[in-house]
Amino acid sequence: MAWLRSPLNALLIAGLTAAAAVAASPPADEEAVITQSLAEMLRDARTVISNNQDLINNPELGDKHLSGQVVLEQAVKGYAKATGKDPTKIDPNSRQGRLLRAMMASIVAVTDDNQATINEKGTGFKGFIPAVFARLVSEDFNQLANGRPAFRVTVPEYYAPSCLVCHGSPKGEMDLTGYPKEGGKTGDLGAVISITLYH
Repeated sequence: MAWLRSPLNALLIAGLTAAAAVAASPPADEEAVITQSLAEMLRDARTVISNNQDLINNPELGDKHLSGQVVLEQAVKGYAKATGKDPTKIDPNSRQGRLLRAMMASIVAVTDDNQATINEKGTGFKGFIPAVFARLVSEDFNQLANGRPAFRVTVPEYYAPSCLVCHGSPKGEMDLTGYPKEGGKTGDLGAVISITLYH
């Protein structure tokens, strides 16, 4: 897991790509709305995984009841709270609706594909951390929505309290992954989500 750490304070680049069904390039403001929407959905899903690290890493429990559908439902609630919109009610025939549904499908698929790891009894740290989850979702999403590069936006990610288990204080102390903590505080820049829309 050496890729999780970098000299740039463990910046995570989750490169997301998307395909457009239209031949003409849409306006930049529409693309900005879509990329922010995709970033928000990924951010909310990562938060679910982050908030459930103690559950995931509990060696005493088998089935954690943290299926892909459960993660998605919690992510959708987070998205709705952050944006004031229910992502499941965005027109599925619109470009934003299609891409959001691809993102949501990837969230479910990645979580379900890792159920054996999440539910393994007798093992503490599972390695299924938010950064790994985001990378896997990004890769799966890229397979669902692929095309030619057209528009890219990067969205900052800031440390939440649950992130500080690995990235907090004391600086230099080894975290669960075997790497030194950065000494970060809640609200510090900890990651970047990079989203590229394809036409």
